[in-house]
Amino acid sequence: LPPEHRHTQLFMTSYGCPYNCTFCGNQQLREVGQYVKLKRDVDCCIKELKYMKDTLGMKNVLFVDDILTLDKKWLMEFLPKYREQIGCSFASFGHVNCLHEEEVAEMAKSGCQTMWFGIQSGCPVHRKDILDRPETNDQIIKVGAWVKKYGIKLMVDHICGLPYESDITHELTQQLYET
Repeated sequence: LPPEHRHTQLFMTSYGCPYNCTFCGNQQLREVGQYVKLKRDVDCCIKELKYMKDTLGMKNVLFVDDILTLDKKWLMEFLPKYREQIGCSFASFGHVNCLHEEEVAEMAKSGCQTMWFGIQSGCPVHRKDILDRPETNDQIIKVGAWVKKYGIKLMVDHICGLPYESDITHELTQQLYET
């Protein structure tokens, strides 16, 4: 690992996602009856993170949950404890349908440096009809603005080469990502 990432630890507080995106492993697991959704206890996560910080010298955390922001009550209990007892910068995956401005503010206050959203395409028709993604461009823009407002770096997951892509769909995507 590069020197700046040597003290970054991957960590999961949950597993599973309620959405049924056509390209995702969770959707495939549902099809074969193997889908599982798990959520860990806040205090158990804090205890394990504290151990990692104290014994491994952890300075940064990448939360690799499908959607760290899925459970607002859990998140709003977790973040103050994380801030007080761990205090490391972190990055996470979020979803525009599972995030409110107060959560973004609390994440920034707690050390969130980067948040990833799976957008996959700026074309609403591609997202809805091909990828089975429920969010609208207006939702993406609104939540993206909150993330930027609180100084969190916004990253998007994009899929290139979707069926029926054209210059117009590429322009829609570019316009969305530039907003």
